[in-house]
Amino acid sequence: MMNGYWLVKRKSLYVLALTAGMTAAPLSYANTHRQVSLMIGGTSTGDLKTERPSAEVNTSSGTSYTLLLNQLQRTAETNIDLQYEMLISQNTLTVKAPADIITSQEAELTSRHLHIGGTYEWRHDRITPYVGGTIGASHLSLSGAGADTFLGYSVAGGLKFPLGENLNLRIEARAIGVNLSSDTDFFCSSAQGTCLINIRSNTWWQQQLSIGLGYRF
Repeated sequence: MMNGYWLVKRKSLYVLALTAGMTAAPLSYANTHRQVSLMIGGTSTGDLKTERPSAEVNTSSGTSYTLLLNQLQRTAETNIDLQYEMLISQNTLTVKAPADIITSQEAELTSRHLHIGGTYEWRHDRITPYVGGTIGASHLSLSGAGADTFLGYSVAGGLKFPLGENLNLRIEARAIGVNLSSDTDFFCSSAQGTCLINIRSNTWWQQQLSIGLGYRF
């Protein structure tokens, strides 16, 4: 089911990218040093281990909302821009588990990220590919089970297609990692003396595939 969802999502983004690339007019970025982008997309992650080896917290695909703020640092070459970037993002996933782990058997796992970093852009008339990375705070919360904050980081790659003098269509794939010490317990209940989820890894990864609009000024 999840594979079908992502296949449809990817095909839709490919069609939009092809259409934008064919219809976009050449664009000059002269005298534009900042950009704000609003994006929406899908997010997914792997299943989570619990204290009981026989029980897993299963996750389903969810929704991501992202605000990106960019500031031109310098132009390295004629068509290469180095930019500072601030990432503000929220991912919401539905998790399912046995009734004795999550009372309602279904809950929302929300991750919020506030990161800073940078990007490299290779500017062209009709398409601008870019790569980037960020680091900062990642806040995880599970409905009815508390919240925790960890160190987070992300890597991204995408394409921008000009739609007007300062407007562009932005398509992006991003992986967000949350830094956890090995065998980290979180969403713990002091009353019951148990922890809901135990991550048996140093990093918990989430994947985003997003589309949105960017405005340069």
